[in-house]
Amino acid sequence: MLKTLLPVLILFSYFNNQVQATGLKISNEILFVEGPRDNRQMYAILYVEWQNAWKNDRNNDAVWLFCKFLSGDDGYRHITLKPSGHAVLQSIQPPGVKINLEVSGDGTGLFISPAEAFRGTVSLKIKLAIDAAPLADFNTDRAAFKAFGLEMVHVPTGSFYVGESDSTAAFQYAAFYQPNEQGGHAGPVYIQSEQALEFGKDFSYRVQRGIYQGDVQGPVPDAFPKGFHGFYIMKYEITQGNYADFLNSLSREQSQLRNNFGGKGYYNYRGTIALNGEKYSAASPDRPCNFLSWDDAMAFADWCALRPMTELEFEKACRADRKPTDREFPWGNADKLHVERRVNRAGDLVHLQGKSESELFPDNLAEFAASPYGVLDLAGSLWERCITVGDSTGRAFKGSHGDGRLSYFGFATNPDWPSGVQENGGFGFRGGGFYHHDRGYHEFNPFSPVSYRPYGAWSGGNRTEAYGSRLVRTR
Repeated sequence: MLKTLLPVLILFSYFNNQVQATGLKISNEILFVEGPRDNRQMYAILYVEWQNAWKNDRNNDAVWLFCKFLSGDDGYRHITLKPSGHAVLQSIQPPGVKINLEVSGDGTGLFISPAEAFRGTVSLKIKLAIDAAPLADFNTDRAAFKAFGLEMVHVPTGSFYVGESDSTAAFQYAAFYQPNEQGGHAGPVYIQSEQALEFGKDFSYRVQRGIYQGDVQGPVPDAFPKGFHGFYIMKYEITQGNYADFLNSLSREQSQLRNNFGGKGYYNYRGTIALNGEKYSAASPDRPCNFLSWDDAMAFADWCALRPMTELEFEKACRADRKPTDREFPWGNADKLHVERRVNRAGDLVHLQGKSESELFPDNLAEFAASPYGVLDLAGSLWERCITVGDSTGRAFKGSHGDGRLSYFGFATNPDWPSGVQENGGFGFRGGGFYHHDRGYHEFNPFSPVSYRPYGAWSGGNRTEAYGSRLVRTR
């Protein structure tokens, strides 16, 4: 228990039923600040609830929780959590469920997850222990405390395959393959560690369209995240509600460049974010956030202390540890006719028969467009931007996480992250993307087979109706 010191200042800031991601609610945040400024103690009490929590031998979801002090026009200050001192004060639903609270190594946030086999809704009252030292120069009296969250899925440590057995995928769509002694196609690549990958020996790919698919060089260094080590990935793409929350936390200067809804066609193609007075809001907060540029997505990643995923991590999140079948989608087969989770005429990504995610099971992954780990929409929604192995900028990525702080004008500050379409590449597109109902489907759009990478090293394209993002974190 924290020792009470005088004088005592208690700040209350309530945000009733604020939806932070699909099915996730964080509400009734209360911040307690105790003691003199040079020796303050801080902790917060809040309620967290999310639907379809899933813990079994294969599926393990979690909530990534992080906190800010919001200061109006001055923007925000990211809050660092202490390594310990956090607690579940009450398991409201179901009573007595065991919960893990795991603080990240840098203290930028924590993971909340079921500690035992479970499926259903989790509702908790929790206590967070805040590190007051980094806030010594910050006046908390003039700022509002706010907690944010994103639903994540854990992808465990282990070996996996990239590419597939069909050479057509490699020779027409630049899929990765294991080369034989003559450099020909010898099947998919088996990733068994995070050690460097030598191009032409450990893996290979062929290009038909030059810069779109890669420079056909290497190696991929040790530091580049290859997906062997476990990581957390967002269960859904960034939503429009997530992005509106992000914009509302920024300073005036930062929000001017990160505002993503000024282009032609935004409101005609599923965009719903608007500025009403001084506040951004999303009319459809659970709708995937399209019209994101790379710099928008990376600013969001830095702000929430996550990072971009690599294209190798993308394939693992899609496929798990199973051996690939030809032209398979993330749900494990080449069938896209039975996918029921699609964009409807109103512009929402829904199950067309009205089924809940509580009805998702290993034998109907295709219906819900879900991977074996329970990650949704890795194909069929928005193009997934990934760090590429196809150019030197991408291969220089070391997997650093955001620290919660942006530059003065709202850019991510990680030196190993690629920087936008005006720079030297570093990322590409995987998974396919939905543009609009009047556009015909073809072999890699909006549903792209896992191994296909027709734009795997193309860092062009700014804000369009089919571009969004999904982020990851390695504990």
